[in-house]
Amino acid sequence: MNWKGNEIVLDVGTGRGLMMIGAARKLKSGKAVGIDIWSKKDLSGNSMEKTLANADLEGVRDRVEVQSGDATAMNFADGTFDVVLSNLCIHNIPTRDGRDRACREIVRVLKPGGTAVISDFIHTAHYVKAFRSAGAETTRNGMDFLFTFPPLRIIEVQKPGSALLDRAGGGLRLGQPRRLSPRKAMSWPKAGASRRCGATSKRFP
Repeated sequence: MNWKGNEIVLDVGTGRGLMMIGAARKLKSGKAVGIDIWSKKDLSGNSMEKTLANADLEGVRDRVEVQSGDATAMNFADGTFDVVLSNLCIHNIPTRDGRDRACREIVRVLKPGGTAVISDFIHTAHYVKAFRSAGAETTRNGMDFLFTFPPLRIIEVQKPGSALLDRAGGGLRLGQPRRLSPRKAMSWPKAGASRRCGATSKRFP
């Protein structure tokens, strides 16, 4: 992804802030927003305060905002975000209807031409159908057994319209699925971090 530094980014199901903080490190005048329902069932000790503490440790506190929010009914206006990220979160929504609503909400809050990158290990074919039914261009890569645990599929979504990201300048090209893990797609926080949704956990050094 060819970051310009002025993007407004949303991390859906931010947990400890792994994706949000990784995005914030790419920003200059932009902002990264993380939402979560702060379920301690999904992540032990899950709290907004701990996520903000991680942002402080990474030196990006001035570029992040953390809120309580439901992925199936986001409290944002249409077309708010240039980029939406979500890692190992949507599968925790217990019903297919709920997961489909979350996908539609992601498209709704994207700006025209905006990009979403979603990583998960189950239900991803259903996500693709939901994104496409919402009018977004969508591709899904193969299962990544080498760089992620659990093995993930990466879904790339673009909302029709004028893109902020410069394709000609080496930006994200949605027509070509790539076998990249979320960790390789962006620069991750240096401090140890854990991201858990439901019964699935992921830890990076």
